[in-house]
Amino acid sequence: MARDERRQTFLLGLTDRLRDLDEPNEIMLAVESALGEALQVQRVGYGEIDDDHGVVTFGRDWTDAVASAEGDWALDAFGAAVMQELAAGAIVRISDVREDARTRDAAAAFDSIDTRALMRAPLVRGGRLRAFLYVHDAHPREWTDAEVELIEEVADRTWAELERARAEVHLRESEAASATSRTPRPF
Repeated sequence: MARDERRQTFLLGLTDRLRDLDEPNEIMLAVESALGEALQVQRVGYGEIDDDHGVVTFGRDWTDAVASAEGDWALDAFGAAVMQELAAGAIVRISDVREDARTRDAAAAFDSIDTRALMRAPLVRGGRLRAFLYVHDAHPREWTDAEVELIEEVADRTWAELERARAEVHLRESEAASATSRTPRPF
C-alpha cells in the first residue's frame, strides 16, 4: 500500500510540475529530472524512432555524473532484440547489459555512454514504435516491479503531454507564418 501511495504522490507531483509548461523540451526535462531523482539513476531521456533513416535520436537527456547520450544512433546499436521487444510493446528491463543476451554484443556501445543497467518503456502509436522513455544506471542493478510500473505509467502520461505541446507549437508557428504572409507590403 505504501508503494502505491508513493507512486501516486510522485505522479501527482509530476502532473503539477507539467501543468504550466507548454514547450516540449521543458516538459521532457521536467519529466526526466523528476524520474532520475526519484529512481536515483544516472540518465533519463527519450529516444525517438526514425524508421525511414534507421536511427533512434536521443534528445537532450537528464544526467547525474555521466555524459549525455544525446545524438543519433543506429536502431540496433544497443541491441536489435531490445528494439524488437519495444516494437512489440514490451517494457525492457536489463540488470546488466554485459550479461544479458539481448545486449551483450552491444556492450561497447553501452560502455561509451556509461550504462550497465537500463529500463525502456515503449511508446507505440498507430501500431508503430514511435519512441521510448529510457532510464540508465551506470552500475548493474536489479529493477523492481514498482520501478517498472512507474516508468511505464510516466511514459504513457507524459508522451501525451509532449504530443499536445508539439501540436500547439506547430499551430502557433503555422499561425505566425500565415499572419506574416497576409501582411500587406508597402509599394
